[in-house]
Amino acid sequence: MNDFFQALTGIGAIGTAIAAWVAFGQLKQMKISLDDTRNWNKLSTAFNLFPNTHEFNEIEQQLNKSCIKLIDRNSPLTQAELDELLSPEQSDTRILLKNYLNELESYCTAVNMGVADEGAAKRKYSHKIERHFIEMKPYIDNMRAVHNTKGLFVEIEILVNKWQCKQEQDPSY
Repeated sequence: MNDFFQALTGIGAIGTAIAAWVAFGQLKQMKISLDDTRNWNKLSTAFNLFPNTHEFNEIEQQLNKSCIKLIDRNSPLTQAELDELLSPEQSDTRILLKNYLNELESYCTAVNMGVADEGAAKRKYSHKIERHFIEMKPYIDNMRAVHNTKGLFVEIEILVNKWQCKQEQDPSY
């Protein structure tokens, strides 16, 4: 009878070990699933968080018709262009430009915080973000000086600097 109970105890121990092994395997699979979901959400956010292409294109076209020629330009604002942009007659352009830069800032904040996948964001939008940041940097610097803060559009600058450093270290294309 004693042998019978020992056999049952042994079988129970083996059963417990098997159950623990199966539970551990399920936990590993749950972790993989959660990681995959997190990665998918970050990738999806990188593409879906950016403003509607049609609306963004309209803003860019309006800014291109203004004194800053957002689409046609390929260099930073000159002092003369900055002075014209800051004139009272260009208040609508400044508002539109501020809104445009705020949209870029929001997107860059999401990327910098890890909400949106940086690799996907870089592949899809780096040219637009880097180019417009560099071109509008004189305006941004002026606004930082006027408002006495270095925090204006800093998320764009952080991301652009990060992308430029990575590009210099390891060009992947």
